[in-house]
Amino acid sequence: MENSNYWEEGDVDIAGLITMLGSNDWVDRGREFLQDNDTCPFCQQKTITESFRQQLEKYFDENFKDKKQELLIKKSQYESFFSSIFKALLNIESLEKQNSNSKLDLSLFSIHLKALHSQYAENIEHIKAKLENSSNIVKLTSTRNECLAIKDCIDIANQAIDEHNKIIRNIKEEHRNLKNDIWKFVANESKNSYELYRKKSDGLSKGIKALSELISTNQTKIRKLDDEIKNLNKNITGVQSTVDEINRLLIRFGFNNFQLVPSPDIENYYAIQREDGSLAHSTLSEGEITFITFLYFLQLVKGSHSGETVSNDRIVVIDDPISSLDSNVLFIVSTLIKGLIRDIEGNINNTKQLILFTHNIYFHKEVSFIDGRTQEKKEINFWIIRKINKISKIQAYGMKNPIESSYELLWREIKNRNLSSGITIQNTMRRIIENYFKILGKYGNDDLIDKFETQEDRDICKSLLCWINDGSHCLYDDLFIQSPDDCIERYFCVFERIFEHTDNIGHYNMMMREPHKESSRVNAL
Repeated sequence: MENSNYWEEGDVDIAGLITMLGSNDWVDRGREFLQDNDTCPFCQQKTITESFRQQLEKYFDENFKDKKQELLIKKSQYESFFSSIFKALLNIESLEKQNSNSKLDLSLFSIHLKALHSQYAENIEHIKAKLENSSNIVKLTSTRNECLAIKDCIDIANQAIDEHNKIIRNIKEEHRNLKNDIWKFVANESKNSYELYRKKSDGLSKGIKALSELISTNQTKIRKLDDEIKNLNKNITGVQSTVDEINRLLIRFGFNNFQLVPSPDIENYYAIQREDGSLAHSTLSEGEITFITFLYFLQLVKGSHSGETVSNDRIVVIDDPISSLDSNVLFIVSTLIKGLIRDIEGNINNTKQLILFTHNIYFHKEVSFIDGRTQEKKEINFWIIRKINKISKIQAYGMKNPIESSYELLWREIKNRNLSSGITIQNTMRRIIENYFKILGKYGNDDLIDKFETQEDRDICKSLLCWINDGSHCLYDDLFIQSPDDCIERYFCVFERIFEHTDNIGHYNMMMREPHKESSRVNAL
C-alpha cells in the first residue's frame, strides 16, 4: 500500500491551472463541445492540440472517482491495520515490563516501536493531503525496516524462551551437561595446579611407602624386643629382688628388728621374720604393718605380678598412707613419695600420674615441699574434697597450694602489705622477728641491733624494733593517725636488711618468693 504509484499521480500540466481556478466542473462540461478539429469551443481559437486533449482526458479519467474512493478505503485499512498492530505491540511491551524474567530486549523494542508510530503518523498526514488535493504528489515512508526490527526483537526473545523451555523439558540432561561443563572449566583452570599437586603427591606417596616399610620393619623389631623383654621379665618378677629392696629400705630407715624373706610355704609370696628367725606377722604393730605394706606397694608400682605387664603405663593412687604412723615414719613415707614424684616428672619409669589423698595437713605440707621449694608447677595441681550433708564436693585450686602454715600466712601479709593497714604490718613484722630470730635463732633485740656496722644503721634498726613493738602492744584510744605509706616502705627495707646482716637473706628471699638480690640501703628515716 505504501509503495502504490497512485500517491504520485497528478502531474498533468493543466492540473495546476484547473485547481487554481476551481473550474473542474466547467472544464469537464466543456469537454463535450470539443470537436475533432483544433478549434477551442470556448474562445474559438485554434489552441486544441493532441497533447492538450491527452492531458485533459488524463485529468478527467473515468477512474478518478474510483481511485479517490479506493484511497479512502486504503486509508481506512491502513489505520485499522496499524491500530491492531500498535495495540498488540503495546500490550507486549506492558506485559514484558512486568515480567522480571523477560527475554525481550525492552529498551531496543521500545525504541523501534516509537519509531514505527512516528512513521505511521507521518504517513497518515501525507494521505490526508492527497485526499484534499488529488493532484498532490506524496511519497509515504516505508515502515518495513522498523517492523522487521521489532520482529527481530520478538524472534530473539522467542528463541530465548524456546531454549529455556528446552532446558526445562530436559532439566536432568541439562543439569548433567552443566556439571560437565563446570568440571571441564575447573579442570582446565586448575590444570597447572593439579599437575603440581600430582607431582608432589607422587613424591609424598613414595615417601609414605618408604616410611610404611620402615614402620613395618621397626614393628617387627619391636615385637622381637617385646618377646625378649617378656623372657627377661620372667627372671626379674621373682620375690627375691623385691625382698632385697624392701629390706634395704627397712635398714636404711632404722627398722632392724624384722625383715622380709621369701615365703617357705607359698611360691612368690613373702613372710616377715624377726631377728631370732620367728615369723612376726602376728606381733607387728599397726604402724609397722602399714609401713611394710606401703613399701611393698611402692615395689609393685615399679614392677608387676606378671612379666607381661611390667612395662605397662600406669596411674598410681595413694590414699592416706600415714594415718597410723608416727611422726618419724611420716617423713620417711613423704620422702619415698617425693622420690616417686621426681621419677614421674623425669619420666624415669612407667608411672604417668600420681593421685595422692590425705587428711593429714602436716603430711600434705611435707610431701608438697619438693626439691626444697613449694612454688607453683604446671605438673602439680591441688584439690580439696569436703563432705557436707553426706555429699562430697570437690574444689579445684589449680597449681596454687591451698594449705599454708601460720608462718607462711605472716609472710603473705608482708608480701601483700599494700592491702593491709599500718598496725597489721607492724604486728606481722614483730611476729616474724619473734618466731624466726628470737624463738628459733635465740636472738635478742640487742643482738639484732649489733649486727649493723655503723651507729646510723643501728639507730635505724632500733627505730624499726620500737616501731613494730609500739604498733603491736599499744592500744590507741580516741585518736589514731595512720602511718604513711612511705614510712611503712622505709621500715620494710630495714626489715629486709635485718635478714641480710644476720646472713639469713636466703630465708627472706624464699619466703618472699624472690630470686637472690642485693638489698637497697636505707639512708635515713
